[in-house]
Amino acid sequence: MTNSIFTIHVYKHGKQWVFDDVLRGLDKEALVGGTDAIIDKLVGKKKEVTIVFSDIAFPGHTLTCVKATEDLQGPVGTYYYCNELGMQFWLCPALLKFFDTPPEMFYAAYTV
Repeated sequence: MTNSIFTIHVYKHGKQWVFDDVLRGLDKEALVGGTDAIIDKLVGKKKEVTIVFSDIAFPGHTLTCVKATEDLQGPVGTYYYCNELGMQFWLCPALLKFFDTPPEMFYAAYTV
């Protein structure tokens, strides 16, 4: 895959943050492992948010996420640290539907 900017629309399904991506075969893909806490912090009581992300810095990005360097125990996936929020989170293997390998860093912006 080449460097691209991706967009997902995240919404509450019951009490869980999820997103769909028909092109990648994802339906109600859950965001857990701290990702849900980050979204809660960003959007407050809102029930949906659009997130734009890329492994290249882009104009208007507001979040910088760095791959965790320590060997973290847990489910298969990749751990990241969000510099701006001071929070760690986990992304499941669905990340590989967007990138060939988990990027060392990625950048994001969101719109509520």
